[in-house]
Order: sequence, then C-alpha cells, then structure tokens
Amino acid sequence: MFLLGSGLMLAHQVAGKAVRDGLFLSQFSPRDLPKIVMLAALVAVLLGMAFTRLLSRYGPLRLVPGALALGSLLHLVEFALLRTFQGGARGVVITLVYLHLVGFGSFLLSGFWSAAGEVFDPRTAKRQFGRIAGAGTIGGVCGGLLAERSAALFGADALLVLLACLHLAAWFVLRPIGTAHAGPSQPPPDTTDQWEAARSAFQRAPFLVNLAVLVLLGTVSATLLDYLFKSSAAVAYGQGPQLTRYFAFFYTAGQILTFVVQSFLTPFTLRRFGLGRTLQCYSTAVAVGAGASLLLASVVMAPVARALELVLRGSFLRSSYELFFAPVPPRDKRATKTLIDVSCDRLGDLVGAAILQVLLLLGPLHSSELVLLVTVALAGLSFWMTQRMDAAYSRALENGLLNRARILNEADVQDSITLAALLHVTVSLPHNTGRLEAMSETGGHDPVISRLTDLRSGNARRVQSALSPYQSYDAAVVPFAIRLLAWSESFEFSRAFLLRHAYRCVGQLVDALIDSERDFAVRRKIPQILAYTSSQRAVDGLISALLEPRFEIRFNAGRALEFLHRMSEGLQFDRVALMAAVERELASPPPLWRNRKLLDDSGGCGDPVDPDQELPAQAGKSLEHVFNLLAVFLPADALKVAFRALHRQDRMLLGLALEFLESHLSAELVSQLRRRVEPINAGAAPDSAAEITEESKSPRQIVLSAPGEPA
Repeated sequence: MFLLGSGLMLAHQVAGKAVRDGLFLSQFSPRDLPKIVMLAALVAVLLGMAFTRLLSRYGPLRLVPGALALGSLLHLVEFALLRTFQGGARGVVITLVYLHLVGFGSFLLSGFWSAAGEVFDPRTAKRQFGRIAGAGTIGGVCGGLLAERSAALFGADALLVLLACLHLAAWFVLRPIGTAHAGPSQPPPDTTDQWEAARSAFQRAPFLVNLAVLVLLGTVSATLLDYLFKSSAAVAYGQGPQLTRYFAFFYTAGQILTFVVQSFLTPFTLRRFGLGRTLQCYSTAVAVGAGASLLLASVVMAPVARALELVLRGSFLRSSYELFFAPVPPRDKRATKTLIDVSCDRLGDLVGAAILQVLLLLGPLHSSELVLLVTVALAGLSFWMTQRMDAAYSRALENGLLNRARILNEADVQDSITLAALLHVTVSLPHNTGRLEAMSETGGHDPVISRLTDLRSGNARRVQSALSPYQSYDAAVVPFAIRLLAWSESFEFSRAFLLRHAYRCVGQLVDALIDSERDFAVRRKIPQILAYTSSQRAVDGLISALLEPRFEIRFNAGRALEFLHRMSEGLQFDRVALMAAVERELASPPPLWRNRKLLDDSGGCGDPVDPDQELPAQAGKSLEHVFNLLAVFLPADALKVAFRALHRQDRMLLGLALEFLESHLSAELVSQLRRRVEPINAGAAPDSAAEITEESKSPRQIVLSAPGEPA
C-alpha cells in the first residue's frame, strides 16, 4: 500500500509542479518568482507549524489521509474559480493555487514518510524505503506524462481536476493503513507543548539540528538554481500551454532519471559509503553543476544543473534523509520531522528568494553569475557539515534501541543472560572469625617452609591460617594458592589471598591459565581473579585463553575481559583477536552451541542471578559468551538491549537491534547471530555426542596429600 500511495503522491507532486509553474508564468513575469516564493514559504511555514501540532496529537497515520481528502476538495474549488474569473481576479486564483500546492505539498510528503517511518523498523526501512521511493518515481513519471497530455488536450486549467483525482486515490489507498497499524506499538497522543517537545527532541538527538541546517542549505541552493532554470524557460517558450508542457516534459524526464538512480545507484551508494557520504554526493553534484554553469552557456547549463540537483535530491538526499529518521523514537520524530521537512524547507525557499531579490537589486546584469557563486559556496558548506553524520547515525541507533527497550519495560530486566548483570560485585574476603595463629602448628623453624607445609596438609583450618590476611606476602605461596582453587573447602581462602595480591602475581596467574597441562578445575577459576588486576598482561592472557578448547575457560575469560573493559581505563584490547574469537564461536556445530553448560555459574566476578524464564532455551551460554566479547568494543547498554531483542517478538525492536549490529559488524556475522537464536527443532539429535561430552565432563578430583606424603 505504501508503494501505491507513494506513486500517487509523487504523480500529484510532478503534475502539480507543472501546473504551478505553467499557470504562474503565464500570468506573471519571471522577476515575480522571488516574491511568490517568499510568500509561499511564509504560508508553508505557518501551515507546517499547525500540521506539526496536529501530527503530535493524532499521528501521521490518521492525519495524512484527512489532509489528502481536503486537498482534493480544494483543487475542485480552484478549478471552478479559474473557469469563472478572468484578468486580475484570475491572477489572484493562480496565486492561491501556487500557495496551495507549495504549502500542502510539503507537509503531505513529510507526513507520508513519517507514517512509513512509524510502520517500518530501521532495518526494514533500508530495504523498503528505496522501493517506496522508486514507486514514487514511477508515479511521478506517470503524473508528468498525464500533465503534458492533459495540458495539450484540455488546457492547463483542467489539470486541477487531475490533481483532485490523484489526491482522492491516495486517500483511498492510505486510509486503511492507519487502522491496520493501530495498536500498543504506536505512541499515545502527545498533548505537551509542541515547541517544548521539539526542543527536548533536539536536545536528545543533537544530530537533528545538523540535519535541519542541511535541509535549509539544500533548499536555498535548489531555489537559486530553480530561478535560473525557470527564467531561461520563460525566455525560450514565452507564455501559454507550451510552457506548461515544457515543464511537464522536464519534470517527467527528471523523474525517470531519479528512478534509475534510485533503483540502481542509491542502494549501492548507501551500502558502500554510508549515509553521510551519500549526502556528500548530493552536495558535490550541486557544486559541480553550479560551477559548470559559470563556465558554459547558461541556456544549456541552467536546466542541466537544475536537473542534476533535482535527481540527486529525490534519490541520494531523500533516501539518506529518511533513513536518518528511522531510529528516532516516534514521539521525537513527530515533534521534529515536519518542523524540519516543512519549516526548514520553506525557510530555505524564503532565504533563497531573499538572496535573489538582493542580487537582482545589486547587479541585474551579472545576477546569474552571483547566484551560481552563492550556490557553490552553500554546497561546500553542506559538504563540510555532512562529514560527521555517519557517527551521528550510529549514536541515534543506540538511543533508538534504548528508547524502544524502555517502551517495552525491558531495560531493567536482570538475569544471567543480560550483559548489565555480568560481573557487578565487589571483592569480599571470607568472614574473619578471629585472629588465627600466624605460625604453623607444626612448630617449624622456617616460617615459609612451615607455611607451605600447612598449605599441603589437607587440613582446611591450617590452610586458612597459611592464607590469612595477617600473613605477609610471599611469592612462593602463590603456586600453592592457585592449586588450592580446585578444593572446595579451601577455595574461598585461596581466592581471597589471590585477589588481595593479584597485582603482584599476574604473571603466575596468566601462566597457570594458559597452561594446558594444568588442572581444568584450577584454570576455570583464574579469570575471575585476573578481572580485578587492571593489568595489560592480564588482558593479553585472557585473550590468549579464548583459544582454549574448554568452553568454560573461554566463557570466564570473556566475562573477565568485559569486566576489565568496563571498570578499568587505559587498557588495550585486541579487536582483531576478539572478532576472531567471535567467529570461532559462531562456527561451532549447532548441537554443541545449544548444549553448552557451566559447571559453576556463579560467574566469579559477579553475584549469581537466576535465569529469566521468559527467555527461550536457545538464549544459552554460547550466545552470552559471544555478546560478552562484543561488549568489549561495542556500546554496552545498546548491546544489552540488542541481545534481548534477538529473543523477542517485537518487530521494531528486532529491526533496531539488527540495524545497530550491522552498523558495527559485518552483515554475514549478524546473519550468523540471528540464525543461532532461531527456533531449533527439539527433536534434532546432536551431530557428535563426543563434542558435547568433551566440553561438559566434570573436572577430575583433586586429592591433597597428607602431611609428609609427596604432593
């Protein structure tokens, strides 16, 4: 329905331009163009302000169809008035027609794209907006051809009946969409002050200010080039139906070229260069067209420069501009989009017309050269402003994810899968039941040997005494403390000792972690200790541990890396190695991926949290491990919401999540992530039981030697 609606609305726009320009220049001089442009801009700004307020209250899905019906009725009234009046009164009616087409046309198209933005999520929008724009271009071609034939057969006045029919058809197509998409996903009507809402929206998304300025500068440039084009057309074709037919041919050819560019070049440019550089292509084209017009004959270059701006405005600029709004929350979009689309656009017409008036007064003989020089300067300023727009879009995606999560009450969920719950704990020592004896009960003369003997005794109380916080640090004790991590009765004492002195023994801990001959029961406990070292050597060792064949070691190393990244500054994390680890995990056989379990899910660096029973079974440890690694170099809050979005049925949230991930990762990697969380056939048998057993087998029991026996 959006495809058909876009075609009808663009058919109206192209035919309306031919009617507007043909009727006006048949009654007035080209030197009157800046005056009518300024008047139309003022009317459009006032109508846009009213439309913005209504849009915030009722939403585009309800408001746009009603405005289409009203526009159709006004066209029929205008046609009757043109047939009734002649002379000066006819000039007044033509002026009203001009104001209607400029004022209504701007916010109707803005409202249409706002409606599409609320129906489609950003990921779907990237696929659908190009098709919608392409359908609009086809409609524009048809509208231009209909306008040319109707003007030749029935005269320019009869085109108003055609415009009324096109608006009526668009109303019939778009009216059911509002009903079909009404529901809880649509934001409630906003009854707050419109200017306050817009100000707050601009504060939450500062890049919208840049977008507004870019629209203003682009429209000023377009107004300047449009004046040169229409002036040359009026000189070449005079007044009458032939001028309207020329405009119809020109706008039709422009729509055909726009369709070709939109269908074949714009998608490639968006994928290859991103939104910001695609906008830069538009600015570059405007500068090149205006610059060439300074050097070549204006009779030839005026329509060429105008066509170049028109084509890229309808393809590169329109597609990039609408996609910038896709991740903006609906309430902020309603408060700002029409303001930018209409008010800034028409303000650009006003500024452009004012510049024309000044230039015509200063030097009418050289006004064309001055107009082109100003156009080149404005295009250069636009090019400079678009340099940071890709980074702004990435931030908008993060904000859109978090906003959508708040709408669904997802942001405050705490579970073992959610990244925000990982590793939030402070180091605590075992409860002190009193000062234990600092010396061994064996009465050895060498305190170090006596202490080591206690550690090898197999007596929990003697081990506790040897690892007491009141004992001084000795590097010789560290290997024994590491080994005792595997004994449940001594684990807390060993862990507390190693945490206290971790900054002193990072090398010994890393060596034990990556030593494949060392007991698995020991190695899996070490990452939670290294997480508190704030050491670059610990980071490097944990990244090396991501190559280990045992999943629990890799998992705990990933948790520790995420914790170090979040809690410590100045550490360097090898993104290439982390991405390679992510790719290796995603390459795991599906049965192994979904059957991974941890022997001890306390996390070590964080309090155990009960799993969220609402998450499906495939939201397991493998995926959590992958997202732990991604959290080291992607924004954590947005990534947390993206993780949960992969398991939810909310289409908008899922689209935001996938678009956010694809803005940072390759499309293939995102596709693999998505496949990992798709529903899995419960009856599927594992490919290899040995694979699962290898990563799930219990650690071998540690048997401590009695005093006097070899350890």
